[in-house]
Amino acid sequence: MIPSLALARISSAASSPTSARPPTWPRYALPAFTLVSVLNLMFEVAGPRLAFDLTKPLLMPLLALSMLATGRATPRLLLGALLGAFVGDTMLLFSGSLFLVGMAGFACGTSETRPLGLTWFTLRLRIR
Repeated sequence: MIPSLALARISSAASSPTSARPPTWPRYALPAFTLVSVLNLMFEVAGPRLAFDLTKPLLMPLLALSMLATGRATPRLLLGALLGAFVGDTMLLFSGSLFLVGMAGFACGTSETRPLGLTWFTLRLRIR
């Protein structure tokens, strides 16, 4: 076989859509969010405070990842609101001036969802 033909076959096989495997992380995003949510609630009720403080900041990034993993278009404003909630959750764990930063994070997150008509009682996450 001619070497240039062999290279052409290899390069065309590598660029074909059937050879590319989809990433496996999207199927773990929602179960990870669910697990951390349950652990966070358990730690808040009965567990050690340190475990609660470690799981609380993970909730909003995992929720954003699970929304992105669905493959549907996720509004940027909603992702911005989740970012504001992440800042709020993380900073409210501390006292002093960081508490005010946390309140500002929640305020930014709430104000970003208003143009979409997304408030806490109308937002429905569709889970397959």
